[in-house]
Amino acid sequence: MRVKGFKEVLQRLCDKWQTFSFSSHSTFPQNQRGGDKERCRGSTFSYRQAFQKNFSEIQGQVEDIEALRSMPEQRGRLHELLQTCPIRIDPSKYQDINDLFSAVASHARFFQRLSESSIRQRLRYARLMANHPVFPVDFRNLRFEEVINHLMYRELNEKCGPNALKHSIDSIRMFLRAYGINPDSWGLKFYRLPPMPKSKPRPIPPPSVVHKMIHFEYSKDPYENALWQYIIAHSFWIGWRVPSEVWQLKVSDIDLESGCIFIREPKKYGSVRQIYPDKVVMTGATRKSFKNWIDKWRPKAENQYSGDFLYIQPSGKPFTKELLRTRLSMQGKKAWKLFQPYVTRHWNAVAMLIRTKIETGHWDIYYVQRWLGHSKVTVTETYVRLAEELYRQFPFDWIKATLQSFGEKGSLSDFSKTSEIKMVLPEIPPCEQNGPGRIRTCDQLVMSQSLYQAELRAPKV
Repeated sequence: MRVKGFKEVLQRLCDKWQTFSFSSHSTFPQNQRGGDKERCRGSTFSYRQAFQKNFSEIQGQVEDIEALRSMPEQRGRLHELLQTCPIRIDPSKYQDINDLFSAVASHARFFQRLSESSIRQRLRYARLMANHPVFPVDFRNLRFEEVINHLMYRELNEKCGPNALKHSIDSIRMFLRAYGINPDSWGLKFYRLPPMPKSKPRPIPPPSVVHKMIHFEYSKDPYENALWQYIIAHSFWIGWRVPSEVWQLKVSDIDLESGCIFIREPKKYGSVRQIYPDKVVMTGATRKSFKNWIDKWRPKAENQYSGDFLYIQPSGKPFTKELLRTRLSMQGKKAWKLFQPYVTRHWNAVAMLIRTKIETGHWDIYYVQRWLGHSKVTVTETYVRLAEELYRQFPFDWIKATLQSFGEKGSLSDFSKTSEIKMVLPEIPPCEQNGPGRIRTCDQLVMSQSLYQAELRAPKV
């Protein structure tokens, strides 16, 4: 495998190095120190000349990645040079603002290692700042006072929240790093954002509403109706990030034999998360399982454009990320007005916490963290308080409750009032029943909802 453009990069580096002082203990290979030892001792010479002297030798060895890996000395020198003199963008050389934005985007992609979604978002805020009608920001000549005036005006006159202001500051930071300027030394550390709310309202639909959404009629077309039912059902049961982890799922990512799903996480630079859902979710014959979707429904729309994508449009073409977000939000609002695609992940986090509470007697946040793919356990902890409140109202396994077939032995709206609670509510651990002296059976728990909640709130004996 050839390294395309590597010679050109080396040649460009040769033209950029400034005069550098070297002694006999320079980073040159051992076989070159002897010849240059007398000349280097007590004197300076042009690093550009020294680098060009060895350029022809390096040039013939970088045609292959394996050859490059076999040259630790040259690779170490290149790394040191890039750290000493990183590539900087001179904004004054760009007449067109769009060309400048494209150059900064490339710098953010290859040197700052920002994701594509972050780059797009920060460029969007940069264009808003550049075209502001009152306090525009000149990105060819960034000035601290100009940026502060813009932020203050948006906060006081346009009533922008702290999150919008933070996005604007992140955009300025990206441009400053591309220009080779430390954002903190430039002055951004002196600007303080307004206080941010510590928590956001998270509308969580009860299990009865989720059950209704899974069986809702979204379209008269059988395939399109099944498509949205399956996507919504799988999103609630799995809790993946919608739409970033859904639209790129492949059939090969669903291992029906071993019962696991491999989920690629764009938020974590393409890392893969492996989970094992319930067997009925994977291969259930009478449920909206992955096996039924792959074997029964997906072949109805599959064509030469489908590739290996798991969810495809009625035309056979795969979804794009933004198209899936828009269409899923529109379809979900037909069944529940507060629906947003990411609600499915919040709901699954609460459902999995309640499941661990029922099975183990405590909130197993580490298991849920691995299931959802949270980088920090503190993110999972934010769902515990919400799960505690909802567990008082719906003290049963939410996922198993929504797996019921529609119309099977009555409606799910009074799920906790009927004997169907026996199907999903395992025996409650003694620690949840106010001590070992008051252990109750499932039959004793099947009573009116109001009486049951009253007993839960009763003081311990």
